[in-house]
Amino acid sequence: MGDCFLVRTVWMESRSERQRMVSPRRAYPVDAGFIPAFDRAGRGNVGHALKTAVLVELDRRRCEVTYVRTPRNREVDFLARVDDGGLELIQVCADASDEATAARELRAIEEAGALFPAATKRLFTRNRGGLPARVPDAVEAQPAYEWMLTPP
Repeated sequence: MGDCFLVRTVWMESRSERQRMVSPRRAYPVDAGFIPAFDRAGRGNVGHALKTAVLVELDRRRCEVTYVRTPRNREVDFLARVDDGGLELIQVCADASDEATAARELRAIEEAGALFPAATKRLFTRNRGGLPARVPDAVEAQPAYEWMLTPP
């Protein structure tokens, strides 16, 4: 399906080609409107649709995109390599206002930040109401739409 541009796959970030090949790839439709065609459980899939929209924007910005798995088996949705050589760790969560959810998402991005200390760390939510109450200084948290509307 990737050949017909219906699905975009994201590889795990690794220096080892072997590890990259055996690790599962993440699959995202090229349009969030395709999600119901692939998932017939009838759920809203707001989080997956938001991740898809962020990935489409990263592609539009011509970023090279992978995902990160930390040594403690936590995952960060995207590691984006920007044209100017910069790195961005991006965690996407539809609603991180719940304290336990925010802790999980922020813990993953902080662990990945230790692996990529030069990377900008970002947490995107669906709207302002979904932002966590407390965010570490090293993490930029904002609604995804604000980032999408900001020129690269």
